[in-house]
Amino acid sequence: MGSIKRLLFVTHNYPPMPGGISRFSQSLCRNFFRMGIDVRVLTPAPPSAMEDFQVIRFSEPSKWKKLKRVAIWKPLRDQIINFKPDVIFLASSHPYGYLIYHLCRCYRIPFVVGAHGTELFRVKNNKINRLWQWLEKKGLAHAKAVLCVSKYSESLVKSIIPSANTKIVCSGVDLPFFLPGDRDIPYWSSISKIDLSDKFIVVSLARLAYWKGIDVLLQAIHQLQSKIPNLVCLSTSVGEEYNNLVALREKLSLGDRVVFLGELPREKIPSLLQTADVLVQVSRREPGEGFGLVFIEANACGIPVIGSRAGAIPEVVQEGKTGLLVDPDNPQQLADAIKSLHDDAILRQTLIQNGLLWAKGFEWSNVASKCLETMESLVP
Repeated sequence: MGSIKRLLFVTHNYPPMPGGISRFSQSLCRNFFRMGIDVRVLTPAPPSAMEDFQVIRFSEPSKWKKLKRVAIWKPLRDQIINFKPDVIFLASSHPYGYLIYHLCRCYRIPFVVGAHGTELFRVKNNKINRLWQWLEKKGLAHAKAVLCVSKYSESLVKSIIPSANTKIVCSGVDLPFFLPGDRDIPYWSSISKIDLSDKFIVVSLARLAYWKGIDVLLQAIHQLQSKIPNLVCLSTSVGEEYNNLVALREKLSLGDRVVFLGELPREKIPSLLQTADVLVQVSRREPGEGFGLVFIEANACGIPVIGSRAGAIPEVVQEGKTGLLVDPDNPQQLADAIKSLHDDAILRQTLIQNGLLWAKGFEWSNVASKCLETMESLVP
């Protein structure tokens, strides 16, 4: 084993909380533990299934409002004193960057920060609370390294702190969990309440937020109603745009061509991907996808993908090899891309085979090894 024997992982997002940073945190910690590292997680996330390592959960009193983030101070200090970590891994600069910086400086413990996407966009463009912006910048500026999941996230870090010591360490995919499988048409027909047996199924796993571009997908489906009569879109997740998207579905007379399934248990996602014909996520440029893990998960399940030329998506989707790319906010291009995959079985199979090979390079054990190697080069 190298110089790192004890690692304290601090994250605001951890299962059962949804989202990419939550999965990033859990998967990294599980793989660090398998590599022989004594891992502890410090998080305000609610309790969930037991881990093989210790997960310390603390509460952030809602009555403290914006000051609730300081609730981490005592449990973090206690872990530093009692656990004596060799390094602290902060999952993202928001919302604990400054507090980590201050305590690590006091106790002379090195720390690294993960950099994703939306949290960096928030720091860069926070024009309302300048003090909070300044505090969060401290976490990026004084980290031993900022571990970026993509070149796009690295560019955001550099635009905030040009002198930051950035390293690119991609996110990963749990290959034993995401893999090709049989289509479960009966199950998803029962869930969606429509017969999917003869349908061309487009799936979206994106949160129902404006910047995720679900409205663009609905407009593309509207254009394809006569061209692909058996086209159906299954959209999962929840979000603030739900009511607007339901209204748009009615305005475009899409009926049961678009079904909002709500938030699904994570264990059901591979089955949905295996049942789909194509995954679509056409996010807008701001704040931009920091990585786009869903594309790799879909590739691992053996389905082609369509993404947008925005954020880190072009780094994750190899255009014409593992998927297709379209301009954001362009329903016509998206409709054309969906139709090309519907009409061209050879193209679909080419993307599927290339995607399966591409996904293997993102296996979590490889990502964790690279993270650990990077950290050990920085820690005495």
